[in-house]
Amino acid sequence: MAAEYPDLMNDYMDARQRFQSGAVQYLAEFPPDPASAGRAAQMSLILQNAMDVSVDVALHIALPEPRGKLRRLPQPLFEIYQPDVRLTLENGEVARLSVPVHVLPHVPPGEYVVTMHVRSEPREQGMRIRSEQGANRMGDLRIRHPQGLGITPITPWGFQARSSERQAVSLRVGQAEEPSEDIDLKPRFESLWTPPDWQWVAFARREVNDRRIYVVPELTLESIYLPLMQETQAAFADCGIQLHVGEAIFATKILAYTVMYLMEKPDWQDCLLVPIYAYAQANEQPTHDVLWLVTQLGYAHLLELSVAISFALIEDALGYEAWDPAEQRGLRYFIVECLSGGTELPSEFLYLPLVLGGLAVADRLVIKGESASDSLRLLEKAKAERADLFADPDLQEVNTAFERLMAAYTQG
Repeated sequence: MAAEYPDLMNDYMDARQRFQSGAVQYLAEFPPDPASAGRAAQMSLILQNAMDVSVDVALHIALPEPRGKLRRLPQPLFEIYQPDVRLTLENGEVARLSVPVHVLPHVPPGEYVVTMHVRSEPREQGMRIRSEQGANRMGDLRIRHPQGLGITPITPWGFQARSSERQAVSLRVGQAEEPSEDIDLKPRFESLWTPPDWQWVAFARREVNDRRIYVVPELTLESIYLPLMQETQAAFADCGIQLHVGEAIFATKILAYTVMYLMEKPDWQDCLLVPIYAYAQANEQPTHDVLWLVTQLGYAHLLELSVAISFALIEDALGYEAWDPAEQRGLRYFIVECLSGGTELPSEFLYLPLVLGGLAVADRLVIKGESASDSLRLLEKAKAERADLFADPDLQEVNTAFERLMAAYTQG
């Protein structure tokens, strides 16, 4: 096998169990929520070229076959633009094909199966650059849903590819809604990654490895806490939220905890440091000051990791997943976009999940000279001053999580 390329599929969906047909690894899925009859459901197919040459891919999409009582209904039940699609993946390329499937208004609720057939043929003789399985180097990292964080190509999540030219893709159909008048059924092809995209990551990985023994000791709780608090206050102010003292303390706690937690293992260190160093190098920024890199230039990346870790901590504290993976990823993206762009952020998304995350780790992260009881009182006071906000019935789950975490902290 030639020099191995990174696995990108796990950054777009949970592809730890996937399929391989010839030179291509693939996995298709519909969104977890039921599709409404009368609307279009979007099937997402991720394709990853495992060869160092161009590969032609032939796809055939078989719609659910009507059985039993379904045969008595007007046909067809489902529509697509065309059943056969041909495309080409370049050397090592990773791509997404979005296929709208029109669910006709008369389709009854239930679970249906769309079958994806995939065949591939290299255009010339080449070498394999991705294996059929990969080890999980994340281990027990407290991030349950890493998709979109850009860390699984750097610290692999692991995968197993099963040889098959066919995948049965489950499509859940819910109640009918008002039919959409204009439904565009044309598939959309999107190139997600090619080898040149890895250039800055490769440079950054080398620099982090070369400087690891010097960089990691600089990232202490004492060195990062105040800069992170200042950056957090400024970032939220730009989004229209003036942080109360208690809110600033606990939002900073989860950010500082994330840094210290990720410093525990080299593979976890890479999840934080390599993307930040890659961004700095690509934008011709200096990389000699790791404190500035982590607390300022790379603040958005640290924030996103902190949001992901916060949700895992909240889930552990509650004993159940109060927000599903799609909600978590959507909220994570929304918060980072608002804070990066200085656009208005609703105040509840300060608490969900950052303040809650900070509360979850409060007993593990006490700053020198801090009075834990005083910090807690300041947070209670801050939340009380947002009483009108938390009176909203839609925030009941946030209130429940806050009270549960507060009780655990005070009893501990």
